[in-house]
Amino acid sequence: LRVWSTATWSQVAEVAAPFRDAPDTTHFRRVSWSPDGMTLCVTAALERGKPVAQLLRRDDWTKAVDLVGHSAPLVACRFSPRMLAPRERHRTCCVVGDNEGDVSVWTSGSPSPVVVLRHACEAIMDAAWDPDGR
Repeated sequence: LRVWSTATWSQVAEVAAPFRDAPDTTHFRRVSWSPDGMTLCVTAALERGKPVAQLLRRDDWTKAVDLVGHSAPLVACRFSPRMLAPRERHRTCCVVGDNEGDVSVWTSGSPSPVVVLRHACEAIMDAAWDPDGR
């Protein structure tokens, strides 16, 4: 993963570790910025041989957390464009999908997905939210 500055058109960072041993079995790999711009969700990462989506911190590009639970390669992720604010603490919501049609929905601060849909469709190719976050 290479991150570029649009102000200078120069490379800001290169993140390779999460993808080093990942099989090249997906045709595309989606990434998504959190609505506050501080976290990047990346797909097609591996952790101990298992497919994960990783949330990377924008300040130093290190792993903040792994989104674990899928058995097939992850190909799509998307943060909701809206911040959630239960009990005055802002949270984000992110959906992750794999190439076997499974989808998981995560909120920040939760160690497990809010919901998992098995075989929601034949295969996930991309994910999207309504502009108001629905």
